[in-house]
Amino acid sequence: MAITDQLKELLEAGVHFGHQTRRWNPKMRRFIFAERNGIYIIDLKKTLRQIQEAQGLAADLVRQGKQILFVCTKRQLKEVVRAEAERCGQPYVVNRWLGGTLTNWQTMRKNLVRLNELEGMRADGTAALLPKKEVLSLERQGEKLQRNLGGIRDMGELPGAVLVVDAKKEKIAVAEAHRLGIPIIAVVDTNADPDPITVPIPGNDDAIKSVRLMLGMIADAIEDARRQMVKEEPAEAQPAAVEEPGRRVRKVRSQRGVTVDEMAAGRPGDERGSETSVAEELAGEAPAAGGGETAAAVAGVGPVGGGATVGTQSPAAGAARRVRVKAPGETDSASPEAGAPAAATEEPELTPALAGGRGEGRQA
Repeated sequence: MAITDQLKELLEAGVHFGHQTRRWNPKMRRFIFAERNGIYIIDLKKTLRQIQEAQGLAADLVRQGKQILFVCTKRQLKEVVRAEAERCGQPYVVNRWLGGTLTNWQTMRKNLVRLNELEGMRADGTAALLPKKEVLSLERQGEKLQRNLGGIRDMGELPGAVLVVDAKKEKIAVAEAHRLGIPIIAVVDTNADPDPITVPIPGNDDAIKSVRLMLGMIADAIEDARRQMVKEEPAEAQPAAVEEPGRRVRKVRSQRGVTVDEMAAGRPGDERGSETSVAEELAGEAPAAGGGETAAAVAGVGPVGGGATVGTQSPAAGAARRVRVKAPGETDSASPEAGAPAAATEEPELTPALAGGRGEGRQA
């Protein structure tokens, strides 16, 4: 809508009419356009500018998930304020402003809980089981709470802003909001003080048509912001797929293969490296002891051709190893590769002590 059309609507609604010149507040001078027949005329361009600023503030607060509290206790404007507040889904106070509604919110919250309890008792039939006198007392209590707090029963916390019609009449609500630092949007006439108001809207705060037009413009901005919030809500997250027990995948850390040389030499700094090199040490010492034996025979793999074996203890490995010892008269030529039969070896004679030990072990 063009600015000219909006100004025309404001003019037709009588928003420009102020109070008499003798009932004015000098702080409202900057919003006054002229004086006609003892009545101040409000500058509608400034009114429209303030309405647009109030629309932006209210829309931003609603997008943040906060509520705007509508406040007006004038008799002729109650229904107008209630209708606009309910249309945009905001709380309201239109009967009586209870002192401490904002500054003593914890107590007010208890009253709201009590109101919900009374309505619950009436709904489930619990009140019908009580004595008649007690039922009447509960009904009067519920009606009083509904009359004063029915408009804010869904307000779970302090509002994001307070929208007041006639800031002079609702001075207690303005003072509480100003004390708590809550932004205030108020329709102020020429007899009101605009200093404590965050966004003052100069205009006629007595005419029904004037108030309905200004509140309707702000309510439209709030409703658009709520509709935009619904569109911008992210889609519900899809449930995660459940893995089947038989198809569970295990992550195994990849390991590098170990070569034969590394197994023989051992890892650096590892004690097992000295154990794997015992065979090489024995193979190097074997020629000095008997000469001509292979490394496998020295390491104690088993008797190659024949002969007695003697158990030896390796200091590095700590395990018993068997080393082949040549039998008397055996030569190097007697080997399986030459085709000659292996020479029979005589079992060494046992000492009497060892023989006695064997006999005792057998007898046992």
